[in-house]
Amino acid sequence: MFKLFPLAATGTLLLAGVCHAQLYDPTYYTIDVNNDVLCSITVPGGVVTPLGPLGIDVDAVDLGWHQGALYMKTWGTSAGNKICQVVTEGHWLGAALQGQFLTGGGYQTGAEASGIASDGIQLHITYSDGSPTVQYSRLFGQINTIWAGVITADTVASPIPDDLDSLGFAGTQFYAIDVRGPSTGTGWDLYVGSYAGSTVTWARIPGGTYDVSSNPVDIEDYSVNDLIAVCQDGLHIRTVNRSNAAAGAPIAVTGLLPNGKLEGIAKKPAPCPRRIIWIP
Repeated sequence: MFKLFPLAATGTLLLAGVCHAQLYDPTYYTIDVNNDVLCSITVPGGVVTPLGPLGIDVDAVDLGWHQGALYMKTWGTSAGNKICQVVTEGHWLGAALQGQFLTGGGYQTGAEASGIASDGIQLHITYSDGSPTVQYSRLFGQINTIWAGVITADTVASPIPDDLDSLGFAGTQFYAIDVRGPSTGTGWDLYVGSYAGSTVTWARIPGGTYDVSSNPVDIEDYSVNDLIAVCQDGLHIRTVNRSNAAAGAPIAVTGLLPNGKLEGIAKKPAPCPRRIIWIP
């Protein structure tokens, strides 16, 4: 008979790979914004499984997993610009629990709010302090009270990024994508952000040429070297190297609902306490 015990230095015991990292199949979440449905997606295979309806109309979605819950930023729809918590278990799977409209930190009502990501301590956001017609998310802050939607601005060290269209966190650094345009020399850039105290310092890494079907947008941790991104058309995913922005070939997603389009990606963390097997 086999029994599981927490790891301890007691007697002669066999250490078991009960939850070896290489065997772990992480759960990645994404949003079908045309059907307003929470989905899971296999990475890197790109197989989508619809999970449940959000119950609100969303767009310009960015996702972040923060302290045991999935959070979603939505912008530009009748629901308003806000952060929602998305239910990932149980009978109400997929339901979006709406917070208040974004405010504070210099944010102006109706202006762009682009990316969210958690460093495990705070949920962070990129956003604009311009009018609703000037949509460049160059600022960086914290959603200190998630339900209230209040932003506390952090300091962005010079040089100021042009536009942070998404936000992710991997290892010890933030990552952001700026999708630029076909006439800018580079169609998109990767930004790597180091956060210390209340200051973020961004380093820009030129990315690839502009292609609406393959421009990476929201990014998430994938491997020790790469991020995984949902592409601008919402129909492909691809890897992006953390160090040099080299991008893998776009992978077409499958399993979408009719007229589906994906935005946002977030990986559920994998708590995995080590165990030993005692054979009496």
